[in-house]
Amino acid sequence: SIWTNKILTNYSPYLKRISSLNAQNNNKILDDFLTHLANGHVLRSLNKLNLSGCLITEDGCNTLLRSGCLENLVRLYLVNCYIKDDGLKLIASCKSLFKLEVLNLGGRTNKITDVSFKALCENNTLLSLRFLNIASSKVTSRGIQYLCNSVFCPKLTSLDISGTPVDDEGLLYFTQNSRIDDLKEIYLNGTQISNNSFNEFCRSGLVKTLDVLDISSTYLTDDGLLGFSRSHFLSNLKTFNFEGCRITDVGMKRIFLSENMKNISSLTLTG
Repeated sequence: SIWTNKILTNYSPYLKRISSLNAQNNNKILDDFLTHLANGHVLRSLNKLNLSGCLITEDGCNTLLRSGCLENLVRLYLVNCYIKDDGLKLIASCKSLFKLEVLNLGGRTNKITDVSFKALCENNTLLSLRFLNIASSKVTSRGIQYLCNSVFCPKLTSLDISGTPVDDEGLLYFTQNSRIDDLKEIYLNGTQISNNSFNEFCRSGLVKTLDVLDISSTYLTDDGLLGFSRSHFLSNLKTFNFEGCRITDVGMKRIFLSENMKNISSLTLTG
């Protein structure tokens, strides 16, 4: 494309009836475009906004969020948008996001830590949140403790913490303290969990609603699959990904002979 950011800013008032705006990976989208949208209050009908991979900064997001024009927003995607702790704190306190169900903050360029994640979990604004992605962030097991005590925790159906430094302590928080009772998907790939905590996780009632479980590229070995093979709560599982784990024939046998395999339609075990 050879159009410029100027054409977007000049004609932003024509977006008043837009309900979905997808600008993913568009390097023409800059902060001043968001400023025009915010100042013109043209996005009151918007229910989906995808700015993932755009060249916007935290300042642009702050301007948009402070405008109060996102009261109908249901899905917000800010993957690799250089969001830092101050930006997430603003999202957490943004009262116009009370309808938000999907929040995707994944990506290595987002510098989110436990500090701002605590603010997100302790705020009473995001009561409708169902899908949360903080993949590749700097959120640790302490952040998972905050999540388990959050007001939106019981409503979560999908959680992606892949590529974070979450370890056994964090996974055990889910089993011991969590109020999550309708989780359908959990992505643990690339975390620092190991056998003991995963076995405990599989034995907990938390997993009884799971459709998707991803433990790829973790430290799990054959012993870590004992909990999976013996669990009475994973019968609803449909997708299981354990590629890149340290699994031998012993572990594979435990998986294939498990009753929990009966409903699985997607299995990933490469590498």
